[in-house]
Amino acid sequence: MNLKKEFRDAPKEYRPSPFWSWNNLLDANELRRQATEFAEKDFDGYFVRSRLGLTIPICLRNG
Repeated sequence: MNLKKEFRDAPKEYRPSPFWSWNNLLDANELRRQATEFAEKDFDGYFVRSRLGLTIPICLRNG
């Protein structure tokens, strides 16, 4: 067993999940870009936290 290799190449369920804070005005294109970047870096997910000042445009509210 090579612990260094197992740690470096850990399965997704053992990798960290970023804490993603949303504040200010949300932009759909920027949210997609950031979510894509998380996926490209092999994060299996993230925790979204709304912050004071969050503004959601109508186009995002209705899907």
